[in-house]
Amino acid sequence: MTMFFSLFLTLCCSGSVHGSPVPVLAVSARVQDDFRARLKAARGDAEALWKLANWCEARDMLKERDTTLTALLRVTPDDEKARGLLGHVRFDGQWFTSEQRLESYKKKKDKERRAEEARVAKEKGWVRHEGQWVDPADLIFLERGLTRAEDGTWVTAEEREKLAAGWVRQDTLWIRPDEREQVDQGLWKCGEEWLSLEDANAYHRQLDSWWRIPGERFELWSTCDRDLAQKALLHMDIAYRDLARIFGVHLIERPVVLVLRSPAQYAEFSRGEEGSFGKNMLGLDSLSGAYFADLWVKDGKFVGAGVAFWNRDDPTEDRFGSLWARHAAGQSFVEAIDSSPEARAKLEAEGRMSFAQAFWGEKLVPGWLRWGAATYVERYFVDGFVAPGEDPLWTRKWSIENIQRLGGLGELDDLFDFRISPDDRDESLRLMNASGLLVAFMIDGDCAPVKKAHNRLTSAVELLAKDPKKGRSALEKATKGLEKALAKNRKALLSFAGL
Repeated sequence: MTMFFSLFLTLCCSGSVHGSPVPVLAVSARVQDDFRARLKAARGDAEALWKLANWCEARDMLKERDTTLTALLRVTPDDEKARGLLGHVRFDGQWFTSEQRLESYKKKKDKERRAEEARVAKEKGWVRHEGQWVDPADLIFLERGLTRAEDGTWVTAEEREKLAAGWVRQDTLWIRPDEREQVDQGLWKCGEEWLSLEDANAYHRQLDSWWRIPGERFELWSTCDRDLAQKALLHMDIAYRDLARIFGVHLIERPVVLVLRSPAQYAEFSRGEEGSFGKNMLGLDSLSGAYFADLWVKDGKFVGAGVAFWNRDDPTEDRFGSLWARHAAGQSFVEAIDSSPEARAKLEAEGRMSFAQAFWGEKLVPGWLRWGAATYVERYFVDGFVAPGEDPLWTRKWSIENIQRLGGLGELDDLFDFRISPDDRDESLRLMNASGLLVAFMIDGDCAPVKKAHNRLTSAVELLAKDPKKGRSALEKATKGLEKALAKNRKALLSFAGL
């Protein structure tokens, strides 16, 4: 048996048995020749190539079938059946001949995508947070564990659970699930009543019954009709972007801003009887349509906020209403970062008698910069609401003309001293206007020494929020350095302003 098997192997390896060719090998060679002939004849003919592929598969000639299908794809590149038989994968609008090539492509595209995201994020000034690019304005909320609700506002985990349970928010009020139908019907909860928008507007027109509307960056209290109040809030939220540029920080809480419906109501509010509303200890409410209510105390608690009016019934005052709302927002923003906490605590403990001097004496942001920031967002911003063909810098040019009309820029030392008073209205308005111009030059001008000084200022403001003791010293030093840089570059400032 063993000798026979050895003889058989010898004969197979020599290619013959009893001196004749092995039949299987001879047939394979003929089939290969036949295949090559058929392939040559079928090239360029999709139907013929498919017939040949089927012919190969029927004979278990898978290698030859794949060769045929590859030739077929030169004729019909998107033949899905052929691609599938070859193991190709379709992704991103193109075919890949193997999973490895697909993975390589995905890695390349992912690298390109991340590079593009980084480029765009850098242009926008975005930062990384938990592997994602985010707006720096959102970072402070994300770090506190807040998330955005469907209406775009930031909510805590508890509030998100409330929303999931069917509660809804109507401005600052939480509405129970069993009252949600009233909201869906377009009604507004005013006290214990549900009113139509028209009746709700009437309800909120009175002082201390105002709308309380949370925006993206500010909370607006307003006696204006709701549509106008929302328009004011839009302008204020846009102004926030410039305020964040000026001071280099974003606010955790929304500052309150009050916008009233008429000059008469504005005057009534600013007069403020003892223990109510928002009298201004500096008397600056008479200078224009906006001021900071530094004596606004309610139930023994300091409220203090920017106040403005928007009178849509007067064409001139209607046009300036958005500007005054912006100024009021600027005042509230600066107050949020420079809030005189010791004076506020003393006020709430002891009353008003010793409040005025302590409140303003505790301020770290100098007056010219505080009013300059508010004036910038009022008068020196780029107006994106102008009609086509109109000048988006109309308020800036108009303000510079007013500086010239009121005596020019003057000495910067006088501006830094910033002594404004209702007793000298024209001079006070000139100083406010000029302070806005200084801020415009600081953030929009192309003066390297001033930009460098501004960067030190924003770093100091950021430090103030983290470490008040170190921040106070840094901010004092930074503001002096900024004033020095502005004074040294007066010529560039005048050129920027066209003066």
